[in-house]
Amino acid sequence: MSKQPLSAPCRSRCAHVTSIGSELTPTDVEARRRSGACDWCGRQQPNLWLCLHAGCAKLGCGDREDHSAEHHRQLPHHCLALNVTTMRVWCYNCQTEVYLENNVPPVSGAGAPVAVDQVDVADVGSSEDDDEQSDAEPPCGLTGLRNIGNTCYMNAALQALSNLPPLTRYFLDCERLVPTDRKPGLARAYLRLVQQIWSRRRVSCLAPTAVLQAMRSAHPQFRGFQQHDSQEFLRCFMDVLHDELRRPAAWRPEDDAERSTEPDGGDASASDSALSDAETDGDYETADSGVSERSSDSESAAPRRRRRRHVYTQRSAPLPAADDMEFADAESAPLLPAEPSAPPSPARSASPAVGAPRPGRRLRYRSIVCDVFDGRILSSVQCLTCNGVSATRETFQDLSLAIPSREHLSVLHAQPAGGRGAACVQLNARQAWGPWLWSWLASWFSGPSVSLHDCLASFFSSDELKGDNMYSCGGCKKLRNGLKVCRVLELPEVLTIHLKRFRHELVFSTKLGTQVEFPLVGLDMAPYLHRQSRGQVTVYDLAAVVCHHGTAGAGHYTAYALNEPSGAWYEYDDQYVTEVGADTVQSCQAYVLFYRKSCEASTQRRQRATELLRRARADPSLLPYYVSRQWISRFNTFAEPGAIDNTDFLCRHGGLLPELAVPAEAACARLPQAGWEYLHAALGGGPVANALFECAPCRAEWDALLARRARELTEFRRLQASGAPPAAALSAAWYRRWEAWARGRDVEPPGTIDNSNIAVTRAGVPQVRSGSDHVQLPAELWAYLKAIYGGGPDLPLVPPPAVRHEHPEPSRAQEPSESAIAGVHRRVKAPAVHCGDAPSEDG
Repeated sequence: MSKQPLSAPCRSRCAHVTSIGSELTPTDVEARRRSGACDWCGRQQPNLWLCLHAGCAKLGCGDREDHSAEHHRQLPHHCLALNVTTMRVWCYNCQTEVYLENNVPPVSGAGAPVAVDQVDVADVGSSEDDDEQSDAEPPCGLTGLRNIGNTCYMNAALQALSNLPPLTRYFLDCERLVPTDRKPGLARAYLRLVQQIWSRRRVSCLAPTAVLQAMRSAHPQFRGFQQHDSQEFLRCFMDVLHDELRRPAAWRPEDDAERSTEPDGGDASASDSALSDAETDGDYETADSGVSERSSDSESAAPRRRRRRHVYTQRSAPLPAADDMEFADAESAPLLPAEPSAPPSPARSASPAVGAPRPGRRLRYRSIVCDVFDGRILSSVQCLTCNGVSATRETFQDLSLAIPSREHLSVLHAQPAGGRGAACVQLNARQAWGPWLWSWLASWFSGPSVSLHDCLASFFSSDELKGDNMYSCGGCKKLRNGLKVCRVLELPEVLTIHLKRFRHELVFSTKLGTQVEFPLVGLDMAPYLHRQSRGQVTVYDLAAVVCHHGTAGAGHYTAYALNEPSGAWYEYDDQYVTEVGADTVQSCQAYVLFYRKSCEASTQRRQRATELLRRARADPSLLPYYVSRQWISRFNTFAEPGAIDNTDFLCRHGGLLPELAVPAEAACARLPQAGWEYLHAALGGGPVANALFECAPCRAEWDALLARRARELTEFRRLQASGAPPAAALSAAWYRRWEAWARGRDVEPPGTIDNSNIAVTRAGVPQVRSGSDHVQLPAELWAYLKAIYGGGPDLPLVPPPAVRHEHPEPSRAQEPSESAIAGVHRRVKAPAVHCGDAPSEDG
């Protein structure tokens, strides 16, 4: 090899490239790579960085001790370092990657902003820099994530989520709407991670430390360096993200009408849950990423126990933002330290408040997590004795599908096409011969090949409830045999499918290596829809897939995702990102699949709206129209964005919400008249906003609410600090709702006090149930809260003693009279008043 000096970057905004020494040649770099040892600690590892400063050429590690960064801190002008494994150059001063002419990254295609369709109705989130982008510059979103210690389960999940435009676009376009004052701060940490991954100044690798710390704070099971299940992480991640981003949603009249039309029937037993794992495949559990040791109930235990049925209003729409959109780059201790606070319930009784529904209706919450991932299922059970039918509507964020066995497959394939849904759909028609040959060869070693439609048909097939799984019929008032059927009422924008590959027994775990064939495009969910479903788009295209390699005892997670700017598939293996072909993706052993709705009409609508808005720039309209930035983000990325929805920044009178936590320009964007008229005619919705003003009535209500908050919080602290001993018990669930409202995390008061979940009645007297979740309050503080909110029952920590009557014993010398003897008999037969067992010290 001829010795040629390393050349400076051809496209670099870094001003430090002049410090690269001309004496360093590729041969020297290769020699240092083969040595593979840090000049400071002597450790041999692949992540070594070579200082490119003239006359230096020090080789430092980049992992734990990070001697490469330490070298730069000691010598700040030694800022350029070359990774001798990946041949990528990093500038410590500019905090960016610098590309060398002889090491152009192996990607092609014109880069583009995170926009899903390359077209933004009002160029939301775009910049002048985007138009000047060179075709040779790699697309965004190709940043690897460093493994921080068995965190491949997290890296694969985060890379899959990052390549879902409906979620990513929200964080990039609505940055200022992400709250910063909610613990554990996962939303803010994920926002920063997404911004770095999709930044124009792309880096080769990032360490998602902040996201991991927030998850460990919310879910202690992720602490330490054990392996975990990627699907379990996803569920916990979604729960925490929803808690931090959720906000009250406007009430719709159709909510009550929909609730009144729900089928009524008998009480559904535990087996009625449409999403129950046990009902589908017995003892199958979610995977554990290869953990050899796990408790018997740890199968996604935490997320399953915390699993909420997120209730929200409509799938209201947001739309593209204006070209003037800007991007901007404290918690106190609990009031009762002895009782840690937990996230409040997402749906509960509402009291009159600003933006709250009328009394008697539940306040609904929504978040971007609900908007993107939430679907609804109708689970119907028919009693085989009285033919009565009961139905339950449930919200799901993922479908956990069992992989059918060979025997189950034969039963499914023997059914008529209508009875097994879309199991008759043939996937091989659109599949190349390469993946088909691979799946045929793999079937000899891993069992029969199963299609994704086989798994869906098995999940949605009718299930007979009998034996130990009998149905509690409300009409018969006893356990009966039943027939259960599930159908989809509402399809989510992103359909998440989890394939159950792991079975956990008492002493060992096994993994199903069955090859599941899945389509890259054109997954049609129409055969599984309920006849009352109002969705128009039922076809999905694959956006990302998480794969598990290895066995149940030891394994590794990777992800494949479709990069929207380039239209190519990439493999994300921790810090390594590699372009792959579609055949490689289709032949992988999928564990979690992310499908995104596909609709050509929505793409054409976005293109038409963008064209109108660009024309309007030359001739601005006299009257401005303001539209929610959240709806604009939905319009840019959703196949079904729904009607225009400005209720996230407008009150019921058309003015700005007084509780809006961000400036008005951060919550809405200005559109010209032509754009508004086209969008309103195509999608409808509103309310219309031609001016941004403060609503006086809502401001007065909000100020009164703030004053009430401050007054109750001050009085609570005063009475709690009075030193009086605890005398009454209060439900911890109600207290957490009150604390969230008093601290400003919720906009609605908690409603009437409800102690029924911690009370037990003994001998007609309500007492604190032993082991219940409650807090202890002084008598005066309990009386203060009860005077405001009412409810009960009163639960004293120390119940009053039983009344005991003392009677003098008659003298032996004097015989008692007949009336006295009768009185004694009456006193003996009368039941004594007892207060039951004394409660334990903790309640």
